[in-house]
Amino acid sequence: MVPSDMDDLQVPGVGSVAETLPCVQHLCNHMKEARPACTRVATRLQNLQQELRRMSEEGHPPVSESLVGYYVEVFANFLQFLRKYHNKNLIFRVAENQKMTERLKQVNEQLAQVFAALDVGAPTNWDTSWQIDCRLQEQALTNAVDKSDIRSLQSSRAQLEALLTLKFEVEKRADRHDGMSMILIQSLMGKISAEMKRTDVTLPPWFLPLYEVEVEAEPFAGGHFGKVHRGVMRSGEKVVVEFFSVDELVTDERAQVQVEKELGRLFQLRHSNVVTMLGGSHVSTPPFVVYEDTDNGNLG
Repeated sequence: MVPSDMDDLQVPGVGSVAETLPCVQHLCNHMKEARPACTRVATRLQNLQQELRRMSEEGHPPVSESLVGYYVEVFANFLQFLRKYHNKNLIFRVAENQKMTERLKQVNEQLAQVFAALDVGAPTNWDTSWQIDCRLQEQALTNAVDKSDIRSLQSSRAQLEALLTLKFEVEKRADRHDGMSMILIQSLMGKISAEMKRTDVTLPPWFLPLYEVEVEAEPFAGGHFGKVHRGVMRSGEKVVVEFFSVDELVTDERAQVQVEKELGRLFQLRHSNVVTMLGGSHVSTPPFVVYEDTDNGNLG
């Protein structure tokens, strides 16, 4: 049902649109290179809210419930996008640049549909402004990579995690990236390898960055070993994610190598009484393992 006062329009699980807009604008300020593009989207969402309020106050024909619902859906999607991608480090932003851009473009296209359906003054230079935002974002990200100081990755473990994450994108997800993104990824890989003074790093077949999984916030099980959460892979496959609580196990380099070997053996293990390991990371903080989601088997 469409509220009589558009300021009372609710985003499920969040609050009213009017109350949530300041949060959206705040998150936009923490989107690094994507800040201009995100700020433009936030401004358009605010303009739509004001237009809906004006139409309601002036007694225009009621806006359809389906259209208002779609506007709320777009708003919620953008808020989810900001929550996921704000305040991320450079490695993440480079690895996820293409995905972030695609999702932001989708939000822009959805907003254009709402403007058109309301028959209000949508920006006439919509496509042009999007292309400008993309160029600004690409240039800012390129500058960030050029000026990046890999020494900020203070531990050898952090450097290894960054390098494996980038190698994962090159070796397993190259089809996700355009030419510019691949150049940035390879540039960062070169910087990290030079800082580590290593050229022999091999990507374990089971290595998986955590951003490949949408993890539920609350664990459904836990113990001295850590916490277990449900999650969903990007493919849509439901999984179980086990986070280890004893991080000290992998801070020592020799122990880290041993854990890597153990995960390699676990990944190769296939048995009807053992849950299948899909991936994980021995160098993340905290380390984690992703298993298939099943009621059978044993997580150990």
